Amino acid sequence: MDQSQVTPVCPHPVGWLEYTLSQTEIDYLWECVANKGPDYKQYLIGHIAHSYQLSDTNNWFFDNVLLPLLNRYIDEFSNIGMDIPLNVIAPYYLDRWWVNYQHEGDFNPLHTHGSVFSFAIWLKIPTNHAEQNDNPISKGTNHGGIPRISCFEFAYNDILGRINNYTYPLNSTDPVRMLFFPAKLHHLVYPYYNCDEDRVTISGNIGLDATVGASKTKHSKDQTVEKSYNNQVQDFKENNG
Repeated sequence: MDQSQVTPVCPHPVGWLEYTLSQTEIDYLWECVANKGPDYKQYLIGHIAHSYQLSDTNNWFFDNVLLPLLNRYIDEFSNIGMDIPLNVIAPYYLDRWWVNYQHEGDFNPLHTHGSVFSFAIWLKIPTNHAEQNDNPISKGTNHGGIPRISCFEFAYNDILGRINNYTYPLNSTDPVRMLFFPAKLHHLVYPYYNCDEDRVTISGNIGLDATVGASKTKHSKDQTVEKSYNNQVQDFKENNG
């Protein structure tokens, strides 16, 4: 057999981005939390103690953090917003974002979000994974390598249709980290136990603004907005002749 005639084929997968936030970005998020808006729990599927809507003053977080990540995602993977059937070029925008206060025993079942992109940020983690899983209900189970108590997890199908999991053990010593991912990627949050402190997280959605007259400079502060818009224009032209 001539091995030189064999070509491995692996379709380019869709993934997600991890990002460690700077202190300036963390301080801004805590300021947003301090000025949180109305109750948001009624719009969420999670069994979480409290959730409140947030406001992004002057689109600071969108312009300085979310758009650069969106552009990086497009560079690394694809512009999945092009899969939405629109007959206009619609700019991305921060649809909604909110802060969650998770108590002991709270959890978020397997779910997706109704947008194009989503993100999750852990501002405060009061527990440690190893201690959490030194628990009678965790011991002696076939957990597939990572005990799940107190974890965050993605779930997705591989090319054979098998369900795969990617699990994030969460620890109080972790840096403040964001995951930026497609909104339709299934994910869940496991409960933690024996801790009276809240876990504080921020989640949000990025959508396409198809409002008549929406401008490409709607959220403009830097060239990343222009780049994101131009990526959409190019993809739109390629896909529509």
